[in-house]
Amino acid sequence: MNVDGGKVNDKTKQGMKRLKDIVCAGGLLFCPALGYADGIDHWHVRYQAPEGIYFSSIAAGQDRFVAVGTNGRIATSTDAVQWALADFQTTARLDSVAFGNGAFVVTG
Repeated sequence: MNVDGGKVNDKTKQGMKRLKDIVCAGGLLFCPALGYADGIDHWHVRYQAPEGIYFSSIAAGQDRFVAVGTNGRIATSTDAVQWALADFQTTARLDSVAFGNGAFVVTG
């Protein structure tokens, strides 16, 4: 979304309606839909998650991206282009991920 003179302009692209989190790294904005923006109007999809998996949160730290979402899914990447799904032993929805003090913390 873009706020311009008190008006809110919805810039959400199709397929990115579940945007709940955003992180800035390397001069680009990244969202849990695993896309990136070089400006608020120019979103590019970098990774299409498997059917039925939706990522709700993303964090960056120590040259790594971590995204979490439905069915206990955690995806990791070092370049935000190639993503690997981690084998995490839960089917619970994971709501948030954060990075601090050298570690990623996931909540659900």
